Amino acid sequence: MLNIGKTAAIVSMLLTFAACSDPAPPPSDTTAAPTSTDATPIAAADTPLPATIEVADGSKGELTLGFTWTSRIETPGEFAQLIVFNRNTQITCPIVASSVQSISMISGATPEQEAAQAQLGAVATAQIEAIPPDIIATANALEKQKGTCRKAGGSRKECDMQMMAATQSNPELLKQMGQMAQTDPEGRELAEAAMENAASRLQPWFNEGCRGSMTVADSYWANDPTLAGPEPTIHTTGTETIDTNDTLITVETDLDKGSTRYMILMPQESGFAQEAGYGNEAQLVSAGAMPEPVVIAGPFPGPIQNGAHSYPVEGGTVAIHWTFKPLR
Repeated sequence: MLNIGKTAAIVSMLLTFAACSDPAPPPSDTTAAPTSTDATPIAAADTPLPATIEVADGSKGELTLGFTWTSRIETPGEFAQLIVFNRNTQITCPIVASSVQSISMISGATPEQEAAQAQLGAVATAQIEAIPPDIIATANALEKQKGTCRKAGGSRKECDMQMMAATQSNPELLKQMGQMAQTDPEGRELAEAAMENAASRLQPWFNEGCRGSMTVADSYWANDPTLAGPEPTIHTTGTETIDTNDTLITVETDLDKGSTRYMILMPQESGFAQEAGYGNEAQLVSAGAMPEPVVIAGPFPGPIQNGAHSYPVEGGTVAIHWTFKPLR
């Protein structure tokens, strides 16, 4: 059975190699045209960033986030319970701006983008399925040759160059690849236009690792009418250091809408002391800064900046605030 994905990748590479065999057109002007690749640098910390600014790819910053989870959950009745959450967490996370993306890193593709992707995928699948058997055989042979080159110690660049040379030295292969590239050009143009129309302009900021601390002062009490005497209140307490390589924050600025969202993952740590009681021995337990594993805050008007977000939970609230510090 034809492996569409693998064959598509190999043939795509061959099409690129085949295109490289065409001579480049002469320049129309000896004066280089200005480019738009140089983005406006981050403004100073005390200067608000314009809502539509695109920062340079690789710009660095630091987000410091504070979490406060306070909750008191009472269950009345014969088997009454009282659960108290009192947790305070602060973390500092370095972040780096990436290049502008067309699809959200937080919420994924929109329905319009998914439809455009399916349209483009259908054109590509039809193109791949129409490939003559000899092209598939040649593509697989070249891929095998590349694998042999890599196993022999060749670098990726060296092995790609060998594959390119083999492609360009085969006139019949170049002819067939050129014909294949023109398969259903109208359908491809329409699909690519749909992709372009559905594209967004989103600039993400990525984080790898955070450091900080969490303080816990929780308690639990339950009434058991089958037992004599008052039941104890079990406390879980302590302050523990957070030092993780996990990605806990992703920020995304919509350059078209002039707004920013923050995807915040729950910081957690272990080592908090829980007292003995209710048949359990004293032990060390884990705790999280909030009850949900992920919270998406926003969109807020403007670019990445200081902000706050709070939401209700059973018996109380979770409040999150953050400050942004641009780094040079």
